[in-house]
Amino acid sequence: MALPQQILYIDAEYIKAYSHLDGSIDAKDLLPSVIQAQDSQIQPILGTKLFKALKTKISDGTISGNYETLLQDYVMMATLKWTLVNYYPYLQGKILSGTIGSRNVDNITALSQDEVMRMVDIERSNAQFYTERLIDYLQNNTSLFTEYNSNSGAEMTPDSQTYAEGGLTISGSNRRNRLANWNCCK
Repeated sequence: MALPQQILYIDAEYIKAYSHLDGSIDAKDLLPSVIQAQDSQIQPILGTKLFKALKTKISDGTISGNYETLLQDYVMMATLKWTLVNYYPYLQGKILSGTIGSRNVDNITALSQDEVMRMVDIERSNAQFYTERLIDYLQNNTSLFTEYNSNSGAEMTPDSQTYAEGGLTISGSNRRNRLANWNCCK
């Protein structure tokens, strides 16, 4: 069975150009983190219909106008930052032949787990900033994207809040907030 083609908002070239990742990172290693970022962080912000509309326009090569602005000025950077949040914890390890091991790279000292998590926290803060910009843009331009508020049934309705800290909403409106417990635990 052939693997389904993934339509991505960003690729390895974009990630390497706009992040601190070295050019020697294998694009194949980034793919799971990009898919995770799109599905778990970007889709809930865009809603299912707008999420799929962007993917269709990318796939068809017809992205232009307001959709191109949405993608290039807002979606791509938010996707990049969430990709890094997902990717950084996997930088030190590799799964080969059923074994999980450390990567050995000459002339570099591996960071401790605490240092890696500090980097993840920095990127999460950056991701939340770009996600908030995306939400603000969408809420101020709903008439430009008919798919944004037309979800129904099992489709995801767009979230209007970026994140919460300690159960307190930091930004957004009083609509449903799937990230309300992101930084806290019970």
